[in-house]
Amino acid sequence: MSDVLIVLTSLAFVLLMGDLVYRFLVGKDALLLERMVLAFALGSGTVALLLFYFSLVYVPLALTLTIVVVLVVVGVAYAKRILEGRRHCVLREARSVLVLAPLFSLSALVTLVALNIDLGFDGWSNWAFKARVAFVEGGWARSYFMHPWPQFIHSDYPLLIASVEAWAFAFLGRIDESAIKIIFPFFYLGLLVLFYVAAREVRSTRAALLFAVLLGTTPYLSSIAAPSGYADVALMLYVFGAVVFIRRWFLRGSSADLLVGAILAALGVWVKREGIVYWGVNLAAITLWLVLAHSFSGRERVRWLLIFLLPAAVIIAPWFIFLTAFHIPPSDFAFVFDLTRLTRLPTIAVNMIGQYLSVTMWGGLWLIFFVFSLTRWRASTFADRYVWASAVAPFVLLQFSFLFSIWEPFTEHMILASDRLCMHEVALAWYWIALQSGSLDQWLNLLIATRRSALREKV
Repeated sequence: MSDVLIVLTSLAFVLLMGDLVYRFLVGKDALLLERMVLAFALGSGTVALLLFYFSLVYVPLALTLTIVVVLVVVGVAYAKRILEGRRHCVLREARSVLVLAPLFSLSALVTLVALNIDLGFDGWSNWAFKARVAFVEGGWARSYFMHPWPQFIHSDYPLLIASVEAWAFAFLGRIDESAIKIIFPFFYLGLLVLFYVAAREVRSTRAALLFAVLLGTTPYLSSIAAPSGYADVALMLYVFGAVVFIRRWFLRGSSADLLVGAILAALGVWVKREGIVYWGVNLAAITLWLVLAHSFSGRERVRWLLIFLLPAAVIIAPWFIFLTAFHIPPSDFAFVFDLTRLTRLPTIAVNMIGQYLSVTMWGGLWLIFFVFSLTRWRASTFADRYVWASAVAPFVLLQFSFLFSIWEPFTEHMILASDRLCMHEVALAWYWIALQSGSLDQWLNLLIATRRSALREKV
């Protein structure tokens, strides 16, 4: 139990660092719930980037320098705030936190499960293995990435999750893969809370909470993915957060919204390679919006596009330059055009349709999603259609990436990965449904009023 408390302490510093980054970027306070989720997401990304950059300079001290920099920045910044007498009263937001009791209960159950199961094969062989390397070497040693067996150790996989795990190992002073399991339910809780906040912008508290619970109890997510040591739920958080903030930018035109969305999208690439597909879909949507919007001047279009692209230059580009400079090969895909691989298309298409039809995996989510798509598409706005495209296009693109799988047979790769590829879009699918469920609030209010009336009559 003491080990878990130490890991929680290490995550508290990640949270505080992320809160400073958020305040620096946005320059104003958000709702407490949203700010805490963003602080965790941005803090995790900051730790990963610092560890990577310091490793490029001097590997043995990279992890130590990362810890020192974060602790010093957090200590100085919050000491200054205390001396200046700045306080944030959370009492007025206590009610909004209490409303989320069902979400906290779901997360508590996930945490109990996580502490009683192992990390899973990928959680152990990919993320935790990388974390052990960083802890033992003091940073990201280049010899690891140039290992002759890239398909086993997946040396081309991004480093955010492994960096947070290595950060926790450093606070523990040893490798303890049981203690770091506490990290992953926080991504699950963060996803549910951010979803609630986003849905609450367009729906009532009751409806937003209902949709958040539906998300949290989606069978595959709650029973398998969330408790595991895999990176998929973390990717869901970054992908969903990026879509929420970019949608806000479409509606409000705030540069802060676009900047936060761009950073979350870029950090998603640092969680899993699939993040680059979501980043590309976001870039396509923003480009289309800038082309269609007649109110923007040419200079404004360039400015908005640069706001989205600049975080990628700092966060994504150095990683891909590193992979290219040291000739680190892809571990699962070889993007070589070969006409013979087109014979895989029918199998891929059948598998994709099967995923959407799987009630045991996703409940009724995708059935509801496509029914709403047929009935509400014409009435939906560009911002809402952007959410729809973000929930569909990446999965289709990722499914067709199996054309380039180097596994033999490729069907084994597809079967192992398809469930998780479909899961990344679950929050976006529920979000689209929430956006199109305008009559649900009236129905819930009527149902509650009817129930209360019936109870009064009984009394």
